[in-house]
Amino acid sequence: MLGGINLYEYASNPITWIDYLGLACSSLHDQVIRDANKVVSPGGSITSKQAQILKGNLPVIQRRTVFQNQMARKEFVGSQNYFMKQWEANTGRAWPSGATPHHIIPLESGGANKWWNLMPTNGKLPNHSLPGIPGPHAAGGVLRSTIQQSRKALPPGTITDMRL
Repeated sequence: MLGGINLYEYASNPITWIDYLGLACSSLHDQVIRDANKVVSPGGSITSKQAQILKGNLPVIQRRTVFQNQMARKEFVGSQNYFMKQWEANTGRAWPSGATPHHIIPLESGGANKWWNLMPTNGKLPNHSLPGIPGPHAAGGVLRSTIQQSRKALPPGTITDMRL
């Protein structure tokens, strides 16, 4: 089943494929992890163990308010070296040289400040893109079309089931 042009979509891209029957068999978690692994630093890919822990701890997420996001971001900035050390201890790998920590499930979308929600990336802000590879926050990415839409389209407090 290849899908087709979606003429009824109220968005800027009418050729995105819509899986009305849910036949794609890929959860939102799996799609986010697949997109994230495209821009992860060499040696820092999200392992199956890390993915399972992520799925188990964040089956459902709730979008944060601006204030909640600022507080979570402040906690992250103050503790990111600790989180990177935890990532190293739990994955058995060294944090890639020059890489910065990036949340797999974004903080504003309800992501956690935990080692299992981090990946190393050398991508450029704001989308963590690499040359020729759009980052997970770029237009057309799974985050942008699901849990990271505008606050008007997806207001704070919105709950998303990542298992679907």
